[in-house]
This record gives sequence, structure tokens and C-alpha cells, in this order.
Amino acid sequence: MYDFIVNLKARSGYGKNIWRLIEHELKRQNVIYQKHITHYEYHAIKIAKQILNTHKSISHIVVVGGDGTMNEVINGISSFKNVVLGYIPTGSSNDLAKGLGIPSDPIKALNLALHPTRYSYYDQGNVTLHTKMKSRKYVVSCGIGYDACVCKEALNSKLKLFFNHLGLGKLTYAAIALKQLLRFQPFNGELMVDGTKRIILHNIYMISGMIHKTEGGGLIIAPDADPSDQQVSVCVVSDIKKYMFFFILPSLLTSKQKYFKGLRRFNCRTLEIHLEKSQIVHTDGEFTGKEKELSLGCTKEKLRMIR
Repeated sequence: MYDFIVNLKARSGYGKNIWRLIEHELKRQNVIYQKHITHYEYHAIKIAKQILNTHKSISHIVVVGGDGTMNEVINGISSFKNVVLGYIPTGSSNDLAKGLGIPSDPIKALNLALHPTRYSYYDQGNVTLHTKMKSRKYVVSCGIGYDACVCKEALNSKLKLFFNHLGLGKLTYAAIALKQLLRFQPFNGELMVDGTKRIILHNIYMISGMIHKTEGGGLIIAPDADPSDQQVSVCVVSDIKKYMFFFILPSLLTSKQKYFKGLRRFNCRTLEIHLEKSQIVHTDGEFTGKEKELSLGCTKEKLRMIR
């Protein structure tokens, strides 16, 4: 049996239409399944826990939603020993699906989940907010600063609703990105890389810890990211004047990126972040809180996913 965790509100309610198509196909193929509809924030965490408590054998969970829905599901799964995850992307950005090569067509993605050609294992990132004494796993990216501000505003933006209804969800992030950049105040801090290398930073705009290459619907933040290497691919923008960020942002849309002063990338096992002031943090586009003392890394256990 398959357990489907479904976010009908994904892509400003468009997820409801997609689920109708999926459910019609499930019935046509006589698939035995149970659906679990999310109704509020963090509900998918609770549902995932309930599914695992119910099943004694291997659980086949298929997530129907965006990257944020998947984020909640993995945070509700304490061990993947008896879990196989499928994914049908219905969100606005769907960076996880892009990274895994999962079709954007919901019926094709469904058939992949029902008739997999293979299972693959992928890293789970983990961020610890030390002041708040809490941790959260993530599948695509964790960001501090500018990109987190964009994600936070996009969650409840009327622009997102408008553009999603036009089928232009990616424009939401572009519009909000420009607005946030105009009013964003950079900050200072330092990094400790793998417990040995100290980097002092000024005028920080963003610090991103990536598992996959892209976030925000296709921004190539970490071109060399490998989602199975047990490393966090870090992208930092700092020590620049604000006008330079106007040049850096568009360059992230192309795979042939130029060198820019103030843009640095590296891979590491662990990253400690110490900031002068608390900043907004996101995990997979979801608001995670404000923090000034953080650490990033990967969990020892990998996700087992259908591809």
C-alpha cells in the first residue's frame, strides 16, 4: 500500500487540481492507497510520524507538494530504515525534483513512484540553531540572510498567489528578490569551516548551505553540489557594495557563471556560523526562525528515494 501525503494548497491551491488528476489515475490503475491531506503548518510532520507508527513493515510514502512539504515529511521521519520516499512536485519552485530528475508532469511522476526503476540514497542537511536549541533537517538548501528574507516574504505573498494563478510562479521570487534587495541591511560575522579554518566576513548578504545545486526555482547557488557526498556546498556573498549584488543575482540563473568579487563557494563537512546579530533562517524555503549562532552539516543517515 502507498501512503500519499498531499498538500492541496501547494502553488496557491493549484495542488488541489493536480491531486484530482493523480487520484483519478490511481483509481484507474487499481492502486491500493491511503491519502493524508495536510491542513496546517507542520501537519506533514505529524502525519509522517503517524504513518510510521502504524506500519510495521516498509512504508512507501509519496509526497505530493513542494519542497516545503517534503521538508516537513523528512522532519517527521526519525529513521529511513523502513521508509521509501516518492515525490510528485506541485510547488512553485520544485528544486528537489529538478535535482533528482523527477518529471514535472504529475502523471509521469506518479508512474515513476508506482513503478520505480531504482532507489537512490541522498544526503539530508541539518541545521542547528544554538540560541533556540533546536535542529531541523533539510533536503535542498538552508539559507541565512537575504535569500531567507525572500523566502519568508514569498510564503504569504499576494504576488505569489497572483503569479501562480497565471502559471508564472517563478516571477514571485524575482519580484520579491528585487524588493528585498533594495531594503536589505547586510551584516557581519565569521565562519568556522570543518572546525579548523576561520573566515571573518563583513557586509554579508547571504550564506547558503546547499545539498542540491539550485534553490528559489532555479537559481544555481552551488554549481558543483553533489547530493550524495556527505558535504554541504556553501555559497557566501559578502564584502561588497550593494550595487554589485545586482550583477551577481542574474548570473545565478546561468550555468556559465562569471567570477565576482565577494562571491565565494566551497564544500565542507561542518560549518559553524557566528553572526553579530540574529538573522532570518530558511530551510527548503520555509521560515525556520531568527538566529546568530548556527551550525550546518549532513545527517549520517541518507534519504532513500524512488527515481
